Parts: sequence; C-alpha cells; structure tokens
Amino acid sequence: MRRSVLILSLLLFTLILKAQQQKGGSLTASSTDCSTAGSCVLYTFPSVPTSPGPGITNIQLSGTFSGTVQFEQTSGPTSCDPSVANGGTNACIWASITGTPIGGGTAVSSATTANTWQLFTGGLIAIRARASAFSSGPIVVAFTSTNGVGAGVVTVQGSGGGTISVTTSPVTGTFTDRSGSISTGGTSQTLASSNTSRKCIVIENPASATTQGIGAAESLFINFTSSASTSAGTSIELTPGGTYFMCAGAITTEQINVVATTTGHKYTGKEF
Repeated sequence: MRRSVLILSLLLFTLILKAQQQKGGSLTASSTDCSTAGSCVLYTFPSVPTSPGPGITNIQLSGTFSGTVQFEQTSGPTSCDPSVANGGTNACIWASITGTPIGGGTAVSSATTANTWQLFTGGLIAIRARASAFSSGPIVVAFTSTNGVGAGVVTVQGSGGGTISVTTSPVTGTFTDRSGSISTGGTSQTLASSNTSRKCIVIENPASATTQGIGAAESLFINFTSSASTSAGTSIELTPGGTYFMCAGAITTEQINVVATTTGHKYTGKEF
C-alpha cells in the first residue's frame, strides 16, 4: 500500500511538472517585426488535451544590457505560424500585452531593466519578447508558464492487485464583477471583501478619461487590508490602462481597497 501511494505521488508530481513549461533565449539585436536574427525570443504555448485553466506566464529579463524589450502576444488566426515575421506568409497578428512586476507594481508592456513580470495568457497561441532597441547585451529572456493540472483520473495498480484512483481537475470558476467608481475622491473604499475561497483577482484602471468617466485620466491605487492611498507610498499605483492580477499560485485572501483622486473615477474588477 505504501509503495502504491509513493508511486501515485510521483505520478502526480510528474503531472504538475508537465503543467509548468519553461523556455528562453537571448536577445542580441533589434527589429520592428522579428525579421532580424536575435531580435525576438518566442514562446509558443504547448497544446494540452484539457482546459489550461487561468493561464499565467512569467517573463524574466536578466543580464547586463542596454535596450528596450516589448512584450507581445497573439491569439490567431488559429492556423497562423508564430515563428513567421510580421507580414510574412501565414504570419500571426501580434499586439502588446501587459505584465505586472513580481512583488507588485504598475503593469507595463515594455521594459528596459532586469526583472520578472507576470502575464495573464489564457487563450493565447504565443507570446514573444522583442527588442525594439538594442545597444549592448545580451538580454537573457526566460518564460515560465503554469497551466495547472488538467482534468483526468490517475490510476495506480498496487502490488497486491488493488488500485488507487485520484481525479485531478483544473482550477475553474465564474468571475464576479467587482467594477465600480470612486464614491469620494481621495477616500479609500472596498473593491472586494476578504475571501478565503478567492482563486483569481483582476483589476484594471481604464486607459482614458472617457472610459474612466472623468475630465482627465489619472492613476488608480490599490492596497490590501489597509486603506489605499494616493500619496503615502504604501499602495500599488495603476497608471491609465494598467492592470493588476493575481491568479493561480500565490493569491491574497485579504480585503482589497482602491482609491483615486477624483470622485466618479470608474474602475474594472473581476474576482472568482
């Protein structure tokens, strides 16, 4: 029986490792479309037989370098080839994607310094790091994508003839809308109450004055448990168009608070 449990544990550990995919490379040149060798590092998501779940990918830039790296994504067309440069035969349609620095901060779609960013990549075909400017390097790029363990049944045959079966399933859920607007400018308010069952939280500060519903676009600030502040340096600032998300892996269960300078400032929030 103990041997069967050990084998089952090893199989489950193998499934988890397979759910975490890693790839990387180095940037040594720049381009506008990846047509120059060494200007892009591509990560095409592996096909999986089951739902990949929330889909979180970390992109890490390291090394001593001078340059600018663009974060880009494609979701199709479904028959496209991500390795083809923009405009080539069967090329994909690429667009910017934002990532939030590990440890918190403003979401960005490009970077000039070494760090690690977390990207929400569910439903995408591929992502890439493209050097739009390069002076020295190389710029070392590493992708780590976590899809979660897919749905299925693992069955282990015991030495005595019996079997042990364990059903695995991806993390799934239905988003609850936490969107709203600032009731009183400069005063912290609750976006989402503490929730020990929380699996994912996504917060976006709309990109323009029109979508924020105010006269001029401004930043939104978020904090956990404690009040959010526009000036105390204790809150995470989302500039216009910035997104903050925590899904899979580490996720806070704390109350989430928001604040902005102007009354009526609209924000978007989703939780499950």
